[in-house]
Amino acid sequence: MWGQQQYQDHGPVQSLKVQSINVLAIVCDGSTRASIFGQATIEGSGLLNYRINVQDLGKGPDTYQLLMDGYNSGEQILRGGNIQIRRK
Repeated sequence: MWGQQQYQDHGPVQSLKVQSINVLAIVCDGSTRASIFGQATIEGSGLLNYRINVQDLGKGPDTYQLLMDGYNSGEQILRGGNIQIRRK
């Protein structure tokens, strides 16, 4: 895996900017879904564990879901970039 994870929630309940600082594990479930586990900061401080569930839908819009302590983004359509899951 390469790249970085950045997530920004503009509200309406709470603004949130998350930046990953590492990736601890990646677990693939078949050829289209994966979960990424690691640690991140919020607004540049603190340290939280995260899980990002991603789905590579090929030609369709890819999806993601961010889970952290007390936070669940719900499944969302990826607005920028591209998820590519490849088996070796």
